[in-house]
Amino acid sequence: MVLELLVAVVVFALLMTASIGTMLTYSKLPVHHRQDETNTVVRLVANIFVVMTSLVFGLMINSSKNTFAEIDKNVHAFATQIILLDRTLRTYGLEANETRKRLENYVENALSNPVRAPDPLVKSDRTS
Repeated sequence: MVLELLVAVVVFALLMTASIGTMLTYSKLPVHHRQDETNTVVRLVANIFVVMTSLVFGLMINSSKNTFAEIDKNVHAFATQIILLDRTLRTYGLEANETRKRLENYVENALSNPVRAPDPLVKSDRTS
């Protein structure tokens, strides 16, 4: 929070300094730099930068939205699969109680510690 506020204040100060500096030095510029054609060219270039920046920000926001939606969809699908597995195991009766208990422990561990860790239910024969 403090860092964001500091960055905002610094950017504001730099923009104010640039604006005041431009106002003070404008009268000292040569005449051909103060003509309407020069002002038009500078405005066009500034507009190009604004449009390109807006386009990049729009693409970045869209990309992050799509990434979030994909992760959300995957989490919901995984949760649905776990629920269906539990219901299927429930139909097997007492023989599946140990497996259901292990599944319950896995879900509790996953919820209490969301850091990605090796899955204790899956025994891997691969060597890394």
